[in-house]
Amino acid sequence: EKTVGDWAGIYIENQDKDNSILINCQIEYAQNGIYVLSGEPLIRQNKLTECQYGIVSQLHASPIISHNTLTNVEVGICCLPSSIPKIRNNFFEGCSEEAIYIASGSLPVIMDNNRFSNNRYNIRWMKTP
Repeated sequence: EKTVGDWAGIYIENQDKDNSILINCQIEYAQNGIYVLSGEPLIRQNKLTECQYGIVSQLHASPIISHNTLTNVEVGICCLPSSIPKIRNNFFEGCSEEAIYIASGSLPVIMDNNRFSNNRYNIRWMKTP
């Protein structure tokens, strides 16, 4: 039987700015559906479901995240410190925690037309004291 975390997920690290593109992928049952360590990949029109984290942006990563569907994940998009993701036109449904989680020190650009349905939190900013 398939369960969340059956595999690690897809990891992207582009230190030389040679950008990756993920389009029309279906990602299921991963710990981290797509984990961007660095670079500016295009993540577009993907379906992520039954993952712990749908998309994670870390360090100085600046992914363009658009037109994705994230359903039944714990956290849809996780923006970690020093990341600058561009988030637009995504659909989030059934996130057991945050659809978009923004850690202190992250500077996401949340643009137009993100849609939310039945999530615990749609967007949650965490500030450190």
